Amino acid sequence: MTKKQFYIRAFLFVLITGCFLFSIEKIITLKMKNVKSDYVGKINKVLNGNAKEDITIWGASTAEGNIVPKIISDSTKNSVFNLGLDGTNLNQYIGLLKYYIKKTPPKTIILAADIHGALMRRKAIYRNYDWIHSLDCKEIYEALYTIDKEQILKAEYIPFYNLLLYGKHNLKYFKTDFGSYKYPMNGFVERNGIITSKVNEQRDKIKLSNDLTVLEQYKSIIDLAHSYDHEIYIVITPCYIEGLKMCSNYQNTIRLIQNLSLNNAKVLDYSNHEMNQERHLFKDNTHLNKSGAIKFSSILAKDLTKK
Repeated sequence: MTKKQFYIRAFLFVLITGCFLFSIEKIITLKMKNVKSDYVGKINKVLNGNAKEDITIWGASTAEGNIVPKIISDSTKNSVFNLGLDGTNLNQYIGLLKYYIKKTPPKTIILAADIHGALMRRKAIYRNYDWIHSLDCKEIYEALYTIDKEQILKAEYIPFYNLLLYGKHNLKYFKTDFGSYKYPMNGFVERNGIITSKVNEQRDKIKLSNDLTVLEQYKSIIDLAHSYDHEIYIVITPCYIEGLKMCSNYQNTIRLIQNLSLNNAKVLDYSNHEMNQERHLFKDNTHLNKSGAIKFSSILAKDLTKK
């Protein structure tokens, strides 16, 4: 083999391999954009303009597992969908919410804020493989960029880097039915179990994160929602009383969130509600079990109808 033939074969090998990897990446991204289940389906529901319900519920797992759409719907006579994403607070989903606010006719938006994570600033993108396919959305790109600039730039400019991020996590979606959205409980995910009492266990106090950058993000979302004529509620979700006592600065966290009412948001605070003393309603300190979610949703629904 001559040197020229070697270079030609090497070039063809690199070219064919590159085309193959490029095709695989594009196929996965296309598949991800059409997923209609799990957390990715919730993201796509918004981006594809299918989040048309009268009321949408946003937040992390304390939105996803604490608020039952059917109960809210039965009480308010409005359609309701729970867009809660486990482990994903406003600091990460703000881009998706901004897109929703701008592209959706006036609706009611409920932001579930638990005192443990509501004002926490993320140091890394949680479940980045669920979001990479949506980086062509300007609002999402900007939000994730502020969390991990280096990773987002790699995803944008390094060939096939997204394949590393997708990894094995997205293979399950190749067997997914893409026909319709699969949310039998309208986005709600129930949790089971009862928190174990640990009265005699000595534990160190927890200091909650009260990042002012995230607080400003709440204010910016409230202002944006009002500018597009959306109605917005901030709901401070229940917290088991023993868990609340373990947080050294929870009063400050609650005060900061309550003060969002000064920005014309309707703040509903359940951090001191009597149900927080009922251990059998909690799976852990911040998550209600199925019975707790039903009770809390009934209380919330009643308060929403008082408006």
